[in-house]
Amino acid sequence: MLSDDERATVARLFESHGYGGPLRIARVRSEDERVFVLPDGMLARLKDARALERDLQAALHRKVQIVGDSPAWSDQAEPLR
Repeated sequence: MLSDDERATVARLFESHGYGGPLRIARVRSEDERVFVLPDGMLARLKDARALERDLQAALHRKVQIVGDSPAWSDQAEPLR
């Protein structure tokens, strides 16, 4: 999935965008993308989710999507840390 350095970078970027809570990452469907899953209701609280996605894409060199928790993600995501 992600290296320890990438995990640290992801956590730092989320924190720099105002989010320091629980974070999960979806199991890899494709090596060229990553999906980060936030607890229900937290996605709306991000300052600028699109800017965070762009920063994550630049850091990870992959397509990135940030989603809110839902039944669709409950069995497909694991804690980032």
